[in-house]
Amino acid sequence: MINVSSTAAFQPMPYQASYAATKAVVLSFTEALAEELRGSGVHVMTAHPGAIATGFFDGTSATIDPAADTAATVAARTLDDYARRRAVSYPGRRVHRALTWPARLLPRTVVTRVAGAFNRRHGLHEVVDIG
Repeated sequence: MINVSSTAAFQPMPYQASYAATKAVVLSFTEALAEELRGSGVHVMTAHPGAIATGFFDGTSATIDPAADTAATVAARTLDDYARRRAVSYPGRRVHRALTWPARLLPRTVVTRVAGAFNRRHGLHEVVDIG
């Protein structure tokens, strides 16, 4: 079983609060399920890609990072990690995995402020539907 979360699962993200919260639920659920099923022969893995070039922001004023990973690359790396029986997959660029560590080590108020500043700098506080 593969559950797709996101690197957003590791920190609160002002201006993307609902998105990050749902990814945190997927992470927590998958970790707990993996433990429940340990030794049963059922393999459970969570994947944490970074930005993926999809239609996620279509119909809004937000844009995706031009350097975002392709969906095909993320899917292939995720399946490779699953075949290796890894518990966790970080199928995107290595920087995405590295960026999950500060959120685990720094106080949550600091992480929240940094994430909020990052999202404001990228205009996510002003995203609107354009349809």
